Amino acid sequence: MKRKIIFIVYCIGLLIALLYRGRITKAFALMMDQNLKGTVIVLDAGHGGNDPGARVSGQDEDEINLDLVLKLADYLEKAGAEVRLTRTEDVDLSDEGVSNIKRSDLQHRAEILNAEDVTLFISIHCNTSGDQRCQGSQVYYRINDKISQQLADTIQL
Repeated sequence: MKRKIIFIVYCIGLLIALLYRGRITKAFALMMDQNLKGTVIVLDAGHGGNDPGARVSGQDEDEINLDLVLKLADYLEKAGAEVRLTRTEDVDLSDEGVSNIKRSDLQHRAEILNAEDVTLFISIHCNTSGDQRCQGSQVYYRINDKISQQLADTIQL
């Protein structure tokens, strides 16, 4: 009986992984179909430094976010995009010695996001909730930006 339950859990996990991979594959296909040469994409690995984000099973969100961003950067660069990372290690973006670290960090991220030559800003987070009704993904995009909306819609499929 125990083997049967483990096998069922394994099959469910595999199915979820394949469905998730399908979404990612569609998003990457969309990116690869686009001519990304001349496109500046900023990848923001959410949290970092003094703010590890959510913690589940001993794993901090900021570490997961950074790992995902580094992998995504490879795909986008191969598609011809210029990729900028808000961070490449476990740090925040706040000014040293400020009293409100979070505010300073977010201010610097906003400055990067609003740079004139930035085409697309992608901030990766792996949120958790104590409310079991909350599940799935959240995708935000810039209003009136058709490419951003198209990518967001593809990820949400």
